[in-house]
Amino acid sequence: MGLIITLGVLAVIFVVSLIIISVFVKYLVLDQNLHDKVSMYKFGDWYYNQLTYKEQLMYDEILNSVKKIRDKTKIMPYPYTDEEFENIITSILNDHPDVFYFLGYESKLYGNNKKSRVNLYYYANKSTVNDMVKKFDNTVIEIIKEIGDKNDFETDFDLEVAIHDYIVLRCKNVSVDSEYNYLFNTVYGALIEKTAYSSGYSSAFKYLMNKYELLCYIINGEARGIPHSWNMVYINQNFYNVDVMWNNGNISYAEDLLFHAYFNVSNAFISETHTIPQNIPIPFANTENNYYNVLELYVESLDDLKENINRIIINAAKKGRNYFELFVNFGEDVYNGEEFGSIIITSIRNINVSSEYPLFTFKEFFRIYRASETKNILTIQLYPK
Repeated sequence: MGLIITLGVLAVIFVVSLIIISVFVKYLVLDQNLHDKVSMYKFGDWYYNQLTYKEQLMYDEILNSVKKIRDKTKIMPYPYTDEEFENIITSILNDHPDVFYFLGYESKLYGNNKKSRVNLYYYANKSTVNDMVKKFDNTVIEIIKEIGDKNDFETDFDLEVAIHDYIVLRCKNVSVDSEYNYLFNTVYGALIEKTAYSSGYSSAFKYLMNKYELLCYIINGEARGIPHSWNMVYINQNFYNVDVMWNNGNISYAEDLLFHAYFNVSNAFISETHTIPQNIPIPFANTENNYYNVLELYVESLDDLKENINRIIINAAKKGRNYFELFVNFGEDVYNGEEFGSIIITSIRNINVSSEYPLFTFKEFFRIYRASETKNILTIQLYPK
């Protein structure tokens, strides 16, 4: 009798072991199959496209749940590591600024070696989030109307400038003595609160560029040794770096001034002040569609300035601007010198007395602002009579 019981126990143990082994093998094979599958591709979702196929499955589930403001995801029949989860969250937040209410890094991954689920957390309760989303969507409709239809612009470059300038003229940097505000890291902070950290600026620029079907990505690196975000755009078949926040002078007594020192710059240029992240593939960026190149604002010498200054000032005035911009190939001792100033004043006098431009009259005075830490890029303010 005892032998029969023993054999029965052994049989049960054997069967249970087979089940455990078969389940283990099943998940091992399933996991291996996932790793062998080629990642999917989504137009415009750059970070999504860097993920593995397995990570993309969780990405899609989280994003779908977040847009429906669910408390948790469905159970995923795969195990995920903390590193995979962090990659997924970072990718969602970079690809989708519109889920500004999602507290991705506070959300929690749960699971074992067979399955996973994520508990999702938000900036506010569901009712408040819905109200914020509605306000945001309605505001974006008005912003698009103000910027204009894509067909209103001759080139994608012109549209890119309009989006950039819209954000710079309406959003301000966070005061150094202000308390931390999560929303200032988001597109909501930049476009609704009109105050943002670098991540808010880069999120707003990406979001509006994407609304016009222009490719734009967020880059999370460093500037001056602290975490900082900016953008890469794809315009006219080339990549460029754009740092909208660093183009915002935030000059209280000259709020209508614009700066474009960090508009469509190369990797080499941005690397002089920024640290490009090494953990993701960064495309090569050149200078063909740099702001000063496209608008012919490069000045090689004082003689070059003499030949072009009337054109530059008049073109700025035609756009309703009381300032103009220059990228000069000489140093501070020259552009703060007497001859440089004389050339500007002479141009102002010529324009003031010209019958061809009766609406453009300026005082014989100007103020110079340097727009870049490493280059001699200037915004020069004029004063209408």
